Amino acid sequence: MGKVKKGVKKFQKKIAGGGVHKKKKLHFRRDKADAAKAAEVQEQSVAAQRKKSEKAKPAKRAPAELNMDDFLNGGFMSVDAQQDQLSDSGDSEGEAGDDAATVDSDAEQDAHDMTSAAADAGSASESDDDDADVEADPVRAQNKQYKTEIASHQAQLEALRQQDPEFYEYLQQTDQELLKFGQDDDEEEEGSMEDASEDEQEATSRLPMEGTEEQEQPSTSGQQKHVSRAMVEAWCNAAKANASPAAMHKLLQAYRLACHYGDTEEQVHETMKISSSAVFNKLMLFVLKEGHHIFLRMLSLDELTTVTARDVQRSKRMKKVEGLLKSFLGNSLHLLGQMTDSVMLTFTLRRLRASVVLLAPFVKLQRKFLRQVLTIFGGADKAPRLQALLFIRHMAAMLPPPALELALKGVYRSFVQNAKFVNAASVPHIHFMASCVVEMFGLDMAASYQQAFTGIRQLAVLLRGALAMRTKDAFREVYCWQTVNCLELWAKVLAAHADKQELRPLVYPLTQVLLGTVRLVPTPRYFPLRLRCIRALLGLGKAVGQFIPLSPLLLEMLQWGELSKRPQAGAGGMPDLALQLRVSKNALRSPAFQEEIVSQVIELLAEHLSQWSCSIAFPELAHLPLLHLRKFGKQCKVERFRTSSRALADALERNMAFVSQRRQQVDFSPKDTAQVNTFLQTESAANQAPLQKYALVLREKAVQRRAMQSSDELSVPRKASLIDGASDSEEEEEAPMKQSEREDDAQEADEGQAAFEGSLLPAKGKGKGKQKAAGKQSSKARPAADALSAGDDDQDDVLQDYELSDDSDMED
Repeated sequence: MGKVKKGVKKFQKKIAGGGVHKKKKLHFRRDKADAAKAAEVQEQSVAAQRKKSEKAKPAKRAPAELNMDDFLNGGFMSVDAQQDQLSDSGDSEGEAGDDAATVDSDAEQDAHDMTSAAADAGSASESDDDDADVEADPVRAQNKQYKTEIASHQAQLEALRQQDPEFYEYLQQTDQELLKFGQDDDEEEEGSMEDASEDEQEATSRLPMEGTEEQEQPSTSGQQKHVSRAMVEAWCNAAKANASPAAMHKLLQAYRLACHYGDTEEQVHETMKISSSAVFNKLMLFVLKEGHHIFLRMLSLDELTTVTARDVQRSKRMKKVEGLLKSFLGNSLHLLGQMTDSVMLTFTLRRLRASVVLLAPFVKLQRKFLRQVLTIFGGADKAPRLQALLFIRHMAAMLPPPALELALKGVYRSFVQNAKFVNAASVPHIHFMASCVVEMFGLDMAASYQQAFTGIRQLAVLLRGALAMRTKDAFREVYCWQTVNCLELWAKVLAAHADKQELRPLVYPLTQVLLGTVRLVPTPRYFPLRLRCIRALLGLGKAVGQFIPLSPLLLEMLQWGELSKRPQAGAGGMPDLALQLRVSKNALRSPAFQEEIVSQVIELLAEHLSQWSCSIAFPELAHLPLLHLRKFGKQCKVERFRTSSRALADALERNMAFVSQRRQQVDFSPKDTAQVNTFLQTESAANQAPLQKYALVLREKAVQRRAMQSSDELSVPRKASLIDGASDSEEEEEAPMKQSEREDDAQEADEGQAAFEGSLLPAKGKGKGKQKAAGKQSSKARPAADALSAGDDDQDDVLQDYELSDDSDMED
């Protein structure tokens, strides 16, 4: 094609411009019709809603024709008010008509004005969509309806006050709740009050108003109300009779004030004030004794049956009672942390133990309760420690996982923290805690295996580090009271539960750790530590029925060179080996120390060999010990030592002859394992072997010797057990938990009355009481001691290592 001329371009542009102008006109007319149609539809919807609301309104009657209920529901409005509403609706209709006329006039404007009108219509439609969303959401619609009803109720009451002042004054005197409807709803319905029925709310809301006017005398501040005994009794009766949430709400408000009484660290703003110690006692006794039963009734649970944590968690009313229950448990936790009196603390722990199952829905409260009760468990008073242990055991048994694992870990950590130092005052405390740990680890074998494996492995890591580094600090980490007490504890745990197959695999590694500890620094200064480890191994081997080679460890002590010399008179006094891990150099050559060492070695050797005195292989087992004893009897310069060794050697010879004579009469071979195991089983059970009789005599002499040594000192009662080498026929102490469980409710009531009677109301300005562990001394902190409690990130405790009292160098 050729070049287009200029005239042709002008003609095409003119024709094309005309077509575009026509299209714009068509679009303008279509937009105008759409806008008019939208305005008409909106006007019809507004009219339909107005008719619907008019139909729903009840017919207005004259005030003379109304009864009291209709009058209070809003029928007292005058005819003028009705006309005002009608005039308002007429105005709204006129405004709607003006809006429609405005839409029609805007439709006749040019294309630019039409575009802006369409945008306005779009924004109006968006606001209508938001209103539709509010109507579609039932919660938002209900909240909006409640606010509208409250506003209408207040407007009606205001109109009543202006029209009939006398009747309004009568309402002020008789029914304050009607006039204050919607104002103090948040304050009066705090917690779980939303679930109370209207009858209970009406009955319990008037509890403070019952009785005389002296029950609600305002304090000097003008805002607090004195809680009198009559008010507390009224609340208690309502809560106990009907399990009323409203009454419990009032009680728990006062209970919170009692638990925080005198708290200077936290400003507690309350609308109540306890008037006297009698009110305090009454309130505390009722909530602690009856609170558990009332909460079970509120949760619709049967008190006569065993309530489990699952029942509490699945209760349909838990969401409604959760606020009150959490308030009760939280304030009780604060009370435990602030009490210092042992009697009150014992009673509180005993009563709160029944409410342990109510902790099931609150995981954080479980951890806080466990941490606080463990602090009491590690304290100095015996009675609160026992109740704390029962509380922990109840938590481990009743609450869902991981309550059991946390309880086992917590009691072990408490033992570790309190086992760092040993003296005459702390020995009973450590033995008590060890017995508690043993019983706790008998609840569940699977969980106990995990915790025991972790604890024994930590001790093995310490021993491995000492063997590898061979430094003084590494030796001190093993040869300290903390490590030795933990080794003895695990030996007791495995010995007490030797019949459980789950813990049997841990016997061998613990035995290896104990043997390695004995041989780590084999010097005479550490003979006391060696004797403690040998006693632990002796009890463990007897309980599990396995042979542990202890004779070489004991015979090495008899080969000590100082025993072949005469002791130096006046070289030093007799140290208490039960309270020391090593002795000074001056005490090594003292006659008292050497006599104690020889006596304990002979005693433990006889005890060890008597365990296998009826074994078919006893002649071969006792051959080497017999040779060493005879050699020691010839070389020793002390007549008492020679006499002891010769007596044990004679007992071994008699027992070897006894077993050899019976062994010659058998008709089975060594491959018959079953018959080998039953060899002399009857004689062994009856302690008829010669060595068993001699070991029993030595045991009685040892008891007498320890009694003479402690006659001028503090008596340290110890529970007879296999670890201590006590006789099975001796009468053992009853388990501490079983002793407490036998106390009846009458005794608990008497103790509770005694605990909270008189003027035991806490003094203001008194801070929280701190529990102090017995036998605590100053020491140097070292990070290496944290290995005993490694692997527990839930708690912030930092352990301190034991520093040896003797500043002399460690012997290699």
